[in-house]
Amino acid sequence: MHFAHSAVFLWRSLGIPSRISAGYHSDESNRRGGSTILLRGGDAHAWPELYVTGYGWIVLDIAAERNLDPPGQGTDEDLQRILGEMARQQPPDPEQPRPRDRPPQHHYGRDLGYGLLGLLGAALASLYLVKLWRRARVTLSASRSLPRVGYRKALDLMAEAGLVREHGEPRERFASRVAAVAPTFTKLTSMHLSAKLGDPSKRDPDAEALSRKQWRDGLRSLRRELRAGTKRWRRVLGLLNPASWLDAR
Repeated sequence: MHFAHSAVFLWRSLGIPSRISAGYHSDESNRRGGSTILLRGGDAHAWPELYVTGYGWIVLDIAAERNLDPPGQGTDEDLQRILGEMARQQPPDPEQPRPRDRPPQHHYGRDLGYGLLGLLGAALASLYLVKLWRRARVTLSASRSLPRVGYRKALDLMAEAGLVREHGEPRERFASRVAAVAPTFTKLTSMHLSAKLGDPSKRDPDAEALSRKQWRDGLRSLRRELRAGTKRWRRVLGLLNPASWLDAR
């Protein structure tokens, strides 16, 4: 330290820009084969630096040719290892709280994105479940419900193929409009209307509109006609569309 101050005082008296830098000086051998270096008070060191135009600050460390101080004792290897392990557990900034003491970080944007994705997934799952339920109702429903659920399934098949009844269009007119593509749909419409508009007290349990076989055969025939009369990509797109049943009316 004294050499550094003396050198800087001398250089500044000659008009040479200079400064003193302070830090620590420790030999590489002090690592003792580990990854930790223990710095003690005796390792404190100061050195002079002078400024050279075009090169910046140049370190010119000055040391005595002969040191009169006795050599210091080496550090204990076990102590150095223990202190190194303790230092690794501390945060880089001593004033910074430990990770477990920090308040939890809230990523509002990410959480909002995950929430929206969850809602979207739940909505898609709900639409697909409704679509599957409308398909399965024909098999699971009682005979008295077949005219309603069977006609609804027929409308779903038509909607998937791109054939949708317009707002305010009567069922009979819609059946006539699509008769060239799906003639069986006309029969299914008649079965549905005969059960819906007929007298419930005089409904015959053996009537065609309440026959599960008639509805099963009619829907199977409707599928064949739609496969033959509509484009495949349109049917596949309608089948994958979870909300296609919303157009069935």
